[in-house]
Amino acid sequence: DVLIHLSQSLLEQGFQPLLFSCKNESQSSESLEKALAFGVDGIISCVSLSGNELSKAHLRQRPVVLFNRHSPDPLALSVACDHVSASRLLASRLFAAGHRRFAVVTGPSEAPVSILRIQNFVQRLQELGVDGVQTFEGDYHYESGHAAGIHLLGSSRKNHRHNTAEVIFCANDAMALGVLDAARFALMMRVPSDVSVLGFDDIPAGRRPAYLLTTVRQPTQEMASKAASLLRASVDDQVISTRQFLLPGTLIERGSAQLLPVASSSERIR
Repeated sequence: DVLIHLSQSLLEQGFQPLLFSCKNESQSSESLEKALAFGVDGIISCVSLSGNELSKAHLRQRPVVLFNRHSPDPLALSVACDHVSASRLLASRLFAAGHRRFAVVTGPSEAPVSILRIQNFVQRLQELGVDGVQTFEGDYHYESGHAAGIHLLGSSRKNHRHNTAEVIFCANDAMALGVLDAARFALMMRVPSDVSVLGFDDIPAGRRPAYLLTTVRQPTQEMASKAASLLRASVDDQVISTRQFLLPGTLIERGSAQLLPVASSSERIR
């Protein structure tokens, strides 16, 4: 979805999009070098770039817009979802609903978006007096979510412990779907009566009746449009007064989590 929205937005701004892919964040420098060697007018990066890498692009007069990434570097232009506010809101709403035993499923250890989402979720719980949040490191894929569900829920039930998680928050939706299937089909648990499961992103599969995943929807189309317009303005040497944009997500409440009822089925995160 992100690539589609970015491509459409870039075309609307008069650019011909080219894709330079990398398997993980650590390969960002290699992909940046390829893009610069190709002679592009500007770059939208969906992976983090260091200050040194941003300087390389700046010296070659090639503007860079970071997409869903943050950088304190003054050279950086960025457009991102407000992961911090979204994660803190989820923690607050779950605590208000009476939940006290939590677990989280993270993305890869070097993934900056996962770090933002999980750290701020846990930090908000700590502020509310909740400690001992269980953690399982996943890889953003369904299979690691399924393994996380078995580990976090199955071992506690098998040993008759009283600390089985009431809530499992996953750094993305794909892993949350794996947790859901592990809970319902492998462990025969009721969702959300026995455990609430939440994700982040609002992927199409999570909207299906089989899952009805509670999650946060990122404003990807709005983010893509803003990133493309920033790149256009920078290429055209226009004055850019605001260099970093945080756009709010939308809390989507479905059937996979027990939350206190609100006036509407979705809540804008501000």
